Order: sequence, then C-alpha cells, then structure tokens
Amino acid sequence: MIIHQPDFGRRIREIRRARGLPQSELTSETVSASYISLVESGRRTPSVKAAKAIAERLGLRLEDLGRPPADQHPSRMELIGRLVSARTGQLAGDWERARDDLATLIRELTSPDAATGSEEVLWEARWELAVTLGHLGEQEARLDVLRDLLAAPMTEHAPMIQARVLVETARALRRMGRLSESVNHAEQAVRITGELGVAPTDHTEALVVAVSAYAESGDWQRADALCEELLAGTGEPVPPHVGASTLWAAGGLRRLAGRPSEALDLLNRADALAGPGTDMADRARLVRARALAALAAGEQDSARTLIEQSRALTELLGSPSARMLQSALECLAALRRGEAVEADRLASDIGPDTPGLPLLEQAWIGIVRARAHRAADRPAEAEADYRWAADRYEQLGSYRLAMETWRELHADGADEPAADPHGLVMP
Repeated sequence: MIIHQPDFGRRIREIRRARGLPQSELTSETVSASYISLVESGRRTPSVKAAKAIAERLGLRLEDLGRPPADQHPSRMELIGRLVSARTGQLAGDWERARDDLATLIRELTSPDAATGSEEVLWEARWELAVTLGHLGEQEARLDVLRDLLAAPMTEHAPMIQARVLVETARALRRMGRLSESVNHAEQAVRITGELGVAPTDHTEALVVAVSAYAESGDWQRADALCEELLAGTGEPVPPHVGASTLWAAGGLRRLAGRPSEALDLLNRADALAGPGTDMADRARLVRARALAALAAGEQDSARTLIEQSRALTELLGSPSARMLQSALECLAALRRGEAVEADRLASDIGPDTPGLPLLEQAWIGIVRARAHRAADRPAEAEADYRWAADRYEQLGSYRLAMETWRELHADGADEPAADPHGLVMP
C-alpha cells in the first residue's frame, strides 16, 4: 500500500485529537512520539510497518486510513481558515508554529491529488511563509519560497504583484550578502513600478530597497541619485513605515557623505515615524544606525542613551549575533571616548564570524576589532583583522568598501576620515 503524505498524517492527527489522545498514546516499539509528530506534520512518510503500528494503536486497519475520495478535498473556506490560523500565530509572535502550519498547507496544495481552484490560497500561503521565514532568519528557505512566487502564473500575469515579490526577493538577497543579485531584482521593481505609475507606496518601497542595495555594494553615486528621487517623492502621502524607511535610507547616505548631524536628524525622524509597531529586529537596527550617527557627530550624550536602548533591545532579541553587534557598538563608543584599554577589553569578546551575522556586519565587526587592537598597540592583530574584514567585503562584491579597508590599514594609525564608510545600517 502507498502512504500518501501529508493526507495520512493529517487524518492521524484528526482522529487522535477527536478522541482526546496525546501523541504518546500512539507510540509503540515500532514508532516513537517524535516519529508520530513528524508523520502528523507531513514531514515524514512512514513505512507500511510503522503505519500499521499507528493504525493498530487507534484500533483501525491501515486500509481505513487510506486516501480519501476525491470529493473529500478540503473546501476553500477550510483552506482560508487555516491560512487565517497561521496569520494568528504570526500576530502572537509564534513564528515557528506559523511556519509549520503554512509549510503543511503548501505541501497539501501542491500534492499531485490536490484540488484545483486553490491557486490564490497557495499564493497567499507562500507569501506569508516567506514573511515568516524572514522573521526567523531562515534566508535560504525564504529565497526558495520567493522564487516559487516569482514563477507562479499569478505573479507573472500581474506586474504589480511581480514588483512586490521582486522587492521582497531583493531584501532576502541583501540579507544573504548576494548584493549584485539584490541590485538586479531591485532595479526590475523600480522599473516596473515607474512604468505602471502605481501608488507611491509601491514605487517608494522599490526605491528604498534599491538605494540600500546600491549603498551596501559601494555604488554610492547611484544610491545618492536614487535617494534624491526618493526624497522628492510625488507629494502624495505614504504609510508611516514607508516614510520611515525613506528617512532611514537618506540618513544612512548622509553619514556616508560625512554629514553625521544631518544623518542623526533624519534617523531620529525615521524612528518617530516608525512608531511602536515596528518589528523588534528592525527597531534594533534603526537604533544602532542612530547610535553610530551620534558617535560620528560627537554627540556623546545622545550616543550613550541610544547605546543603552540598543543594549535593552539586544537582551530582548537574545541571539548571539545581536550580542556581537552590541559588543562592537560599545567597543566603538569606547574608542570614540579615547578609552583604549576598555575598547581592547570589549574587543576580546567580539567574534566577527558568529553564526547568524551577514557578511556586511561581519566586516564591520572586524573593522571595529582592528581599530581596538591598533589603539592597544597590537599592530599584527590589527592587520589580521583588517585583512579579514576586507576579505568579507570582497566576498560580498563590495569592492569599494574593501578598498576603504585596505586604505585604513595602510594609514597606520592616522586619524580616521571624517566620513566613516563602515557600519552602514540601511532599511
């Protein structure tokens, strides 16, 4: 007998729950509770022997759990209900549950015996899964889902939908350090939204992701040109989060241009506009951008306050990568205050290759550690860190930032340039 997943697992779960049984009641010498969980979720296809053991624990024959008739496919309302349930998990912050529910729904909708007419639900489920995977930091899986969306007929036949998926794909590629691909996708989105003359929100979001990708890849001239278009806008209002992203992008470029006070003003306005509903990881990045601008502007009191805010957000996020970024920020602050001993102490806790750190952030942490080692009169260690950071930039394809790193290395302790190109934090 052929076991069809995820149908088999779903029926097991429905029968077990209807009888009020825990998963442990289905275990035997043949199958464990964890195995039952994998089968029910559709992530494991059981052998016939294991399937018989599960059926026996339910007091059924294996044939009773066979494939349902074609007319027993879930209704459209049932599918939408499961999609809504997954979104409820997102709103509750239970991203793992949302991911699993959406992945199961997508497997069912793409199985060979799936009912027709559910293409819209499948598209929405994939979109929500991409959003969920982004929150969980599972970028490779997120990119796979987005590519499925780009290839979907619904996307191909609707330029506006295509532009939105291109924007999200460009964001995912940026997080993965694939900047040239990110730029290509962002440029396509800008072209499509520009040609369609769509609502300002969609065109603005496309411009923001393009500006960010250009800036991170070192194409600052093109980033500046697009940013001028971004700030000019159309005169029509956009949602607060889109306006905040616009100000954030402009602030990042102002710091690159050696105008940190202007950058800080723009970034503070972005923070005020973003509001309390901003995703915590994004808020942490924006606070770090503001702290870096305050340090560059010599506004020590503002920098101290912002670093404290960043520390609190780091504790809430709790990830090793967030802690490394916070350590690097505090190390840089100590250097700005002229506290070389404290900076050296903080640098000893910094691991640029911490799992979860994108290449751009790895490079910045390497630069900060190099500066701390140089200030502590440890030139060999400083040189190793500079070389390590330059290598990360080259892997990114951000050759201009790699060149700036080599320039700082060979400056041999001379004063830093007014415009510090490292530590760029874009929306």
